[in-house]
Amino acid sequence: MVSKVKQLNGYTCVLACVESLLLDKGLQTSQEALIESFPIECNKNVQKGGSDITGSVNIRDLPDLLKKSGAASKSTFFKGTQGLIHAMRILKLNNKAGGILIVPKKNINGDKEHHCVRLAELHLNSHIMVMDPFFAEKGLQRWEWDHVDKRDCIVGVILW
Repeated sequence: MVSKVKQLNGYTCVLACVESLLLDKGLQTSQEALIESFPIECNKNVQKGGSDITGSVNIRDLPDLLKKSGAASKSTFFKGTQGLIHAMRILKLNNKAGGILIVPKKNINGDKEHHCVRLAELHLNSHIMVMDPFFAEKGLQRWEWDHVDKRDCIVGVILW
């Protein structure tokens, strides 16, 4: 089972997913601790458009954050539904523990969005269940398979 972690604010969805990975690995941390430990990757005290975006993580900085925080020994990123299937194969073939992060670049309406969720369950030919840190207290969220492509998702396989 995937640890459910609520994001601190509108910018910390990636950190909530990293915290979830670390908890499942048996390592205790918090989003606040990640921001303090990795201020550059987490944009600590950075202003953008008049807003403080502390806690936001750029996708290009995610592999470094995963490795430095101890959440991953290796991470590889793919695109779309085929990327998700490939990520599942990698976990199975390597017979390693880990997790899969899904980073949609669009919301379901096709508007630009940057978010991060964690794969919790896979139901082939039907749907997936994700731990969405925005809705963590409500439990897992159902995504239809086509959401991964419609939302222009990047899929990261995280190996411990």
